[in-house]
Amino acid sequence: MSDPELQAPLEQDSSRLVAFLGQKLWQRVVVGVPALIVVLILAVMAPPLLLGVVVAAVGSYGMFEFLRLTGVAQTQTATRRLLIAAGALPALGAVTAGSIGLALGLLLGVAAIVALLLFAGDRETALHTTGLSTFGLVLVSWSLAHLLLLAGLPQGRGLLVMLVLCLSLSDTLAYTVGSLVGRHLLCPSISPRKTVEGALAGLGGGVMGGLVGSLWLLGGPLGLGVLSLALLGALLSLLGQLGDLLESRIKRLCNANDSGAILPGHGGLLDRIDAFLLSTPLLYYIAVSSLG
Repeated sequence: MSDPELQAPLEQDSSRLVAFLGQKLWQRVVVGVPALIVVLILAVMAPPLLLGVVVAAVGSYGMFEFLRLTGVAQTQTATRRLLIAAGALPALGAVTAGSIGLALGLLLGVAAIVALLLFAGDRETALHTTGLSTFGLVLVSWSLAHLLLLAGLPQGRGLLVMLVLCLSLSDTLAYTVGSLVGRHLLCPSISPRKTVEGALAGLGGGVMGGLVGSLWLLGGPLGLGVLSLALLGALLSLLGQLGDLLESRIKRLCNANDSGAILPGHGGLLDRIDAFLLSTPLLYYIAVSSLG
């Protein structure tokens, strides 16, 4: 192989490294590390009511970003505010009355959306906006409210820590490996920067998170061993990556790069919690079935 043929891949790898070590990486680190520490502290130490308020606030703001992303936020100001407030109902129901409260909160949220948009909104677009708003309520607010149900289970705080670690390690390794050595695109029509190599590294990160989680969960009422927790970590990573792809698909359909700009280097809040949207309910129902 001639020198130019050798030099081209080296130059490409060098440019990848420079791009990876650019300003956005440092923004991700400066914002992401403190945020991770705060989330872990909340997962371990926050009283149920405080945790409920935080999850309700995140659900409401995530609902706002979803409505803005899909164009529903262009409705009248009063209607928009009530729709955003509806995003808090599943979490508030879950923290006050558990799984029954979650179901009731979701039902009230859907009823509020239907009433607002069918009777107070533009009738020509009412069905479209009602469907999108209900989808956002289920996808964002209902899914995140399962964090509160998890916290209320035996070993629930350990499950929360494991979930956060699995998804954080999965995201970090997927981003790092995909940026530096990724060659094969995973879903170019949905997310042109995600690679197969990054996805596999993300699964490895999930396994690592499951193994670390075993420090809290082994020998408890859940009856999960090291192998089970490692496999569970991989499954959570897979669901987290699917949640990421789902949000990427929604952004693609809406011609948007990010759901917002509230977190420098990360985009919007929805961009940071998308991995939890499918994985959190799954972990809760697996844990409930394990408790028998």
